[in-house]
Amino acid sequence: SGSLKGLEYDKDKFLSYSPSADDLWFKFVTLRNGFTTRSVTKKNIHFITIPDTQSFSLRQSNLDDNKNDIQLKSIIYIYPEIKEILFEEYLTINR
Repeated sequence: SGSLKGLEYDKDKFLSYSPSADDLWFKFVTLRNGFTTRSVTKKNIHFITIPDTQSFSLRQSNLDDNKNDIQLKSIIYIYPEIKEILFEEYLTINR
């Protein structure tokens, strides 16, 4: 549909600036291509955790260690125009 157009050309940038935040990278790519996203449900879906499998997790790294913030700042640094697009989307959603 075009929402992920150009994704294959940015592989090196993704691996350099957002290697463990593919959700942020996909959000960035869709916004850059003029698409907005919405949650399908009103509540977050929480999946069952398999015991003894979470000694390292993206949740721990990205949320607890603030790596999501660091990677989002990196995306905005290399594509500063995305900051305004994110702000406009935020205003649209929260009217």
